[in-house]
Amino acid sequence: MDLDIWLVGLTIFLLAYKYLRRGTGKKLPPGPLSFPVIGSPSLLGSSDIRKKLIKMAKQYGDVFTIFLGSSRVVVLNGYDAIYDAFAKNARVFSGRPKTFHLRRWHKAMVGVISTEGPFWREQRRHAQHILRDFGFGRTILEDRILEEVDFFVQYIEDRANEPLYPVPLLRRSVANVIASVTFGKRMEYEDPVFVKYMEIFNRFFRVIGYSGVVRAFQFVRMHHRLQLPFTEACVLETQRLGDIAPFGVPHAVTEDTEFRGYFIPKDTEVFPNMYSVHMAERMAATG
Repeated sequence: MDLDIWLVGLTIFLLAYKYLRRGTGKKLPPGPLSFPVIGSPSLLGSSDIRKKLIKMAKQYGDVFTIFLGSSRVVVLNGYDAIYDAFAKNARVFSGRPKTFHLRRWHKAMVGVISTEGPFWREQRRHAQHILRDFGFGRTILEDRILEEVDFFVQYIEDRANEPLYPVPLLRRSVANVIASVTFGKRMEYEDPVFVKYMEIFNRFFRVIGYSGVVRAFQFVRMHHRLQLPFTEACVLETQRLGDIAPFGVPHAVTEDTEFRGYFIPKDTEVFPNMYSVHMAERMAATG
């Protein structure tokens, strides 16, 4: 009885292995042991998937395979591998994955994120046209922001002698910028809360400085960017360390392709591990 169970288990294992390594017999990117449904067990229980993938890259190289459930995913690590894929081979790596969760969330598979090919280019042109009309690439957005700042400051000045908590007010001011660009109108502020205006006002100007490039009572604008290299460096470093989108938008290859000595079957999902670029010792040393 035990022997039968072992034989059945071994058969299932071999079939599963063959299924996961299915292809044309060509050299697929290496990767950890994987099983159907379960996927790659070595990923389970990882508290930080970004660091786990970097650790795998040291073992398998900058191009390796993992399985999320039964879906094959090729992970790209490092600047060179990601650049080779999305810059030098953009046509092949510009596809969108047709995984179950994406089909469920985007049943019609429309929009810039879900589409590919000629339809994607049409959607992208349409989106860019709308963004340009709403101020993308112009100073309209900047003007709306400065306009909202005036409302923001006036609101606080009117309540300078009252306790005021600014967090909800700040959120509404940001929402008003978006609303004014999207809908052509802004909303009035509501309920005052705690924290005094002068404390925030003084703190703000201590951050940007009273003199130099940006003088007192002059708000920072985009044309100050080249004159504030340390401020820009601080913003960029914050974005590098914050890294809120470590894998970007998922992609897929649009056809069978050879990449860096490996065969990647059509429709294979591709994850660019941007965290590996942001944390690369080589980039940090030259940056």
